[in-house]
Amino acid sequence: MRPGGVAQVIGFVAVFWLAIGAQVAVVRADALFVRGAVSGEWSAPTDTVIIDSFAWVPAAETLRIAPGMVVAFSGRFSLLVTGTLLAEGTATDSIYVQRTPLHDPLGHLGVRFRQTQTVSRLAHVVIEDGFANLGGDERFGGALEVYFAEIVLDSCWLRENRARIDGGAIYGREAATLTIRDCIFSGDSTRFGAGGAILSRSNGTLRLERCEFYGNKAITHGGALAMESGVQVELTDCRFHNNRALQRGGAVQLRGTPGTGFARGCVFDQNAADIGGALYLENTRATLEACSLRWSGARLGGAVALRGLNNQATLRRLTIHDNLASAEGGALHIADNARCTVENSVIMRNDALQGGGVYVAAGTIATLRYLTTTDNHATDGREFYFGGGGLLTSSIVSGLESLIHLAPGASPQLFRSNIYASVGDELTGFVVPWLLDMTRVNVALVPCDTFRNISADPQFADAALDDYRLLDGSPCLFGADTSGAVRFDYSGDSRPQPSGSWPDMGAFESAAALPSGEYCGFQSGVWYPGDYVIGCTLRVAEVDTLLIMAGTRVMFAPGASLHVDGTLLALGTDLDSIVFDRYFELPGSTWNGIVLGATSRTRFEYTAVRRVIGVPAIELRGTSVELRHCSITDNDNRHGDGGGLYAPGAAHALLQSCAFTDNIAGGGGAVSMTLGSLTTESSLFRGNEAALDVFGDQAHGGAIAAQSITVRDSRFADCRGFLGGAVAADSAVIYDSEFEGCWAARGGALAVRRQLNLDNVTFRGNEARLDGGALALAAITVDHSSQYFANHAAQGGAISLSDSAAYVGDSVVWRGNIAEQGGAVYARTAATSEVVASELHGNLAELGGALYCDRGVTQFTLCLFDSNTADAGGAVYLDNGLLRLQRSTCVNQQSAAAGSVAHARLGSTLIMNSTILADNGADPLNVVEHTDYQHILCDVPTYFGAATRTNFNGDTCDAAFNLIADPEFVDAGARDYRLTTASPAIQAGDPLWPPDADGTRSDIGYSAGVRPYVVPTPFNVTAPERGAHFVTDDSIRFAWNESRDGDPGDTVSYRLHLTGEVDSVIATGGARSVVLTLDRGQYEWWVEAQSLRPETAQVSYERRGLTVADAALGAGDAELPGEFAVTMAGPNPFNSMTRLDVALPHPAHVTLLIYDVLGRTVQTIERDYTAGVHGLSLSAQQLSTGFYWAEVRAGEQMRRVKLAVIR
Repeated sequence: MRPGGVAQVIGFVAVFWLAIGAQVAVVRADALFVRGAVSGEWSAPTDTVIIDSFAWVPAAETLRIAPGMVVAFSGRFSLLVTGTLLAEGTATDSIYVQRTPLHDPLGHLGVRFRQTQTVSRLAHVVIEDGFANLGGDERFGGALEVYFAEIVLDSCWLRENRARIDGGAIYGREAATLTIRDCIFSGDSTRFGAGGAILSRSNGTLRLERCEFYGNKAITHGGALAMESGVQVELTDCRFHNNRALQRGGAVQLRGTPGTGFARGCVFDQNAADIGGALYLENTRATLEACSLRWSGARLGGAVALRGLNNQATLRRLTIHDNLASAEGGALHIADNARCTVENSVIMRNDALQGGGVYVAAGTIATLRYLTTTDNHATDGREFYFGGGGLLTSSIVSGLESLIHLAPGASPQLFRSNIYASVGDELTGFVVPWLLDMTRVNVALVPCDTFRNISADPQFADAALDDYRLLDGSPCLFGADTSGAVRFDYSGDSRPQPSGSWPDMGAFESAAALPSGEYCGFQSGVWYPGDYVIGCTLRVAEVDTLLIMAGTRVMFAPGASLHVDGTLLALGTDLDSIVFDRYFELPGSTWNGIVLGATSRTRFEYTAVRRVIGVPAIELRGTSVELRHCSITDNDNRHGDGGGLYAPGAAHALLQSCAFTDNIAGGGGAVSMTLGSLTTESSLFRGNEAALDVFGDQAHGGAIAAQSITVRDSRFADCRGFLGGAVAADSAVIYDSEFEGCWAARGGALAVRRQLNLDNVTFRGNEARLDGGALALAAITVDHSSQYFANHAAQGGAISLSDSAAYVGDSVVWRGNIAEQGGAVYARTAATSEVVASELHGNLAELGGALYCDRGVTQFTLCLFDSNTADAGGAVYLDNGLLRLQRSTCVNQQSAAAGSVAHARLGSTLIMNSTILADNGADPLNVVEHTDYQHILCDVPTYFGAATRTNFNGDTCDAAFNLIADPEFVDAGARDYRLTTASPAIQAGDPLWPPDADGTRSDIGYSAGVRPYVVPTPFNVTAPERGAHFVTDDSIRFAWNESRDGDPGDTVSYRLHLTGEVDSVIATGGARSVVLTLDRGQYEWWVEAQSLRPETAQVSYERRGLTVADAALGAGDAELPGEFAVTMAGPNPFNSMTRLDVALPHPAHVTLLIYDVLGRTVQTIERDYTAGVHGLSLSAQQLSTGFYWAEVRAGEQMRRVKLAVIR
């Protein structure tokens, strides 16, 4: 022996020793007695060291103990290690640490490691008889205490050690690190605390490998082990046998341990506790994997109890069998809001009063998946008892009866599981009626309920020998969840198997492949509601029809597709749609979409097509397709065209009430029909994208790229592309639709190349990086009643016109748009635009708050420019452009520099006529000296705003009738720019303008005013006299006196009205006479005087009559007919007009009735005639081809004439 430090040699005595703890009389060599500080090496020739008081290994010192040494404590003493202890025996010569048999029978206080800086190691050491039963820390850890220290135990045996409080053999605390390999713990216990063999707490680390625990006991919890408060736990290939805890965790308790902890490959048998016969897991995230739990018992949770809201433990690949709970949960008891996951495990032959296999308490949500539970026993719920929520999916639940019991208020989610009772009812308690109603079929054609649960004999390989693998014909094959959340089965094999097709129910995954032949190749007929899995290419031949009913899901394996050459009718309903989708939920899993061949005839209604990658979701090779109430979503064809729908040829597609969302493609993120046409009605396009990262500036049409498109009542939102954030087309007709939040480099919402018609379309919050925040146009465009709000671009916040674009706008609103050039509109090159009755308000730019005209030609008529702002040209900036501003109102324009209304440079032309400029600052028009080069070529007349003439109201104006005076708006502060009745702008416009809608002379500005008008003065006719007679050769002069109009500048015009053989109106302008020659007959005539306002017409005081006779008879000698007669005087048959002559011997009231061959009256004419011969003209305008009768009545006399009409 080489004693170190201040070790004191007391003396040598001969003692009787215990060989490996047995009370046998062995005389050992002389012993060394030590106390105080020790270091160095304890070895031969002395083989026994007796510690007869407290001893310690100082910091920075090392004590080595050689193989075969016996270290005995002669009383209640301990060895304190703050340095390093290396006690390393061998497999044939162990080291023993124990009490001396002749001293204190209560044992020793063991070895205590505190705040060491090195790793101490114990190998092949037997430690027994430790009893921590003093005060303070000496109440914990009967054999070893580890405090801020690290030790390694290898092939040691700790037996019959005790602690007053915690850790019968070992107590680790405050970051203690323990690595224990191939050790045995037996008979260790606590008197009042936890951890019969080991307790570790407070952020330490405990690693156990290939250790065995048997016969240990804790008075509270953790009969063998108790870990808590952040301890990192790693248990590998350990066995726990016959351990006891009076409260929780017969073998092990884990409480508050982190997610990186695990117990793997361990065996728990014949353990017992009140709660959790083998394990108690509370608020832990550890993983229990590939373990066997058997023959254990408890009141709650015969094998395992799980507790706590923060309990996210994962239990997988377990075998739990033959455990017993006297109350609840023969195998597992899950309560107190635990959110644990149990998967890929076999639970069998466990027993309890409630929940023979698994008990899930009220208020608890557990995930139970891919389980095989069978032959468990309980009064309520042999396999499962649900008191609250939870998820049970992809599992096999089999047994005699009452397999799943649902307590009042329980609402677990049961999906894709086989629930099969061989004798009685599968479900008991409060069962919802649709569970196991077997109204559908699943992917393997097994009858199932709405949630894909089945009820059939699972067909295990050999249940009698506990072989619960599935036979190839098992109904549990292929019916499990496809989300990919569980990638391996109980045996560690892949789920699904590479040779298989889809995941199987239960703990074991089969290698069987889905017999997909029934749904591959050519198909026809009717597919009824259910799941249909397509494993290859499904085809509909040209002569066949496939009808898919509502409620059907068609799911495609990777590489599978649907090719239609015949007729496909996918007819869902608003309550039960049809779904075309991938089958796997695994990352990257996809299918090859639907191809509609050249001869296909297809209609989709209430159908969803989604998650196709690499090809279009629907490819139309035929001429047409109809989609109504369909959802096309999450498709990705970023290296091709048309993420949702693609037609390479001249096809037509109709989309009605459809939703295209989150699709992406190289061009036409949702739809690409670059050679075809598209009609979409009442549809939504949201979140679609033309792949900028792949196609760059060729990424056209974030939602749609088409040659021709018609859009009605549809909405586009948050779409992106390079050209046309929502739509890129050659021609488009769009009305009653909305574009919002779309983005592009050019044309934030639309880019159209040839022709565009817009009617009542709203563009809001769209953006373009370059030009055209809403529209980028090189097209002929007609825009009616559209609104542009808060769009943004570098050029043309709302609209950019380029190349040969021509824009015609009517009743359009531009408000709050922003750009660097042209807040609302940017026109360049040969672009032309004409805007009528529109409003430009609150737009903002650096140059041209509302309009920037760069070599373009623009005309605004009857428009309002209000509160637009720019650094130069508050409303308009002209750069070698031409602007006509006619009958418009410019108010409150603002510019930091000159030209609050207009700024012109480099050869620009500004024409302004009958326009109001109000409150635009001191310099509304930037008309500069001709010495300034940038303006020297401009044609901006200097007479603008100069009082050089008077208008028809007598007010002063400039040469172009632009108003100089206050316009007297109704309420300019409230943006009511109508004119008051006293406004000097009323009837003050250029006389070359046509009258206003009310018929009066044009007003100045965009809003017509209202002023009372004077009716023309009364007048009368003067010639011919009343009842005058003429012959057909006479020139008859009609004359009347003058009517006057009191409105300034108004003139009176006249119209002569004649009624008789043919009604006519003759306009004479301002002339008060006219000479006419008339056919024979009787006439009534009068004159109407009109001013510019039609409502103020005045009719002559008199209406006079005259008679015209044949010239051959003379006016006074005409021979009167002797009798009543009717003769044809025109063509018969006739096409447009004919005439009847009516001979009257006396004056009479004549009625002409026209009948068709069915006797129906189709025309009536009534006249009063004098005696003589009179002509009646007949028009065929309202008559169709056929025969008619003309019936003429005069008093009591009547004649009929047959007529023929040829059209």
